[in-house]
Amino acid sequence: MVNFSNGVKPSPFTVCVFCGASPGTSQEYMEAAQSVASLLHKNNWNLVYGGGTVGLMGAVARTLVSLSRPNSVHGIIPRALIRFEQQGSVPPVNEYGKTIIVDDMHTRKAMMGKMSNAFVALPGGFGTMEEL
Repeated sequence: MVNFSNGVKPSPFTVCVFCGASPGTSQEYMEAAQSVASLLHKNNWNLVYGGGTVGLMGAVARTLVSLSRPNSVHGIIPRALIRFEQQGSVPPVNEYGKTIIVDDMHTRKAMMGKMSNAFVALPGGFGTMEEL
């Protein structure tokens, strides 16, 4: 249990979600991503995720932004991936929340870890497993 007796208000509880940049092989995976976003919203928790706009990653971010507010979602994406996945454009804040562009995967993972209080993994591939 966290002790708040010092009068300092804690920063918002933040959950890091690792998941695939594809929708997966079952509609249940997409429904699970949307359910996680609903749970975050219900508890007024923030999201940190890999910064993608497609697949399960995009679904979690989009759903939470639509239920809460853009500043409840922080995507962290390496520069090389934003060129590949986003055609070099930063995703719209009003749809995917704030996106932070970093130099490499190591920095991405370090930032995601520092910003998070808890971690959740949804279906994904080798990248999801490696990050978890």
